[in-house]
Amino acid sequence: MAAEHPADTNAPFEAAGSSGDTENVVPPKLWGGEPYFGLGYDFDPTWFLSEEQRALEVEIIDACERVLRPLAIECDRTGDYPRASVDELGRLRLLAMIAPEKYGCRAENHVGVLMATEAIARYGSRRRRSSS
Repeated sequence: MAAEHPADTNAPFEAAGSSGDTENVVPPKLWGGEPYFGLGYDFDPTWFLSEEQRALEVEIIDACERVLRPLAIECDRTGDYPRASVDELGRLRLLAMIAPEKYGCRAENHVGVLMATEAIARYGSRRRRSSS
């Protein structure tokens, strides 16, 4: 999956509403085609991510939408962690992501591990409604 990361650009970003210039405004984070609550791209340190890590983030968000989040309510209710979620994390090679590639793992650095953790925490849990 080689989807373009929404924050990829050479132009400087400004937070929405910070000036009258709408050409370089950071796009809202989307999930399932709708704006998602929380911090937007203007606060995410995407400049630390490699191209592979940006592609992985897109894959993780997709996996959260398809597999992890739909099972989160059941997980919260029963306390069991669904096998389908573990299988999906394994498919993405996230279960031992710092282990070497020669063992079939990602050999990921700490920035990639933190990105994956943040993406799963944000997009894989039950969606909370914003207070506004």
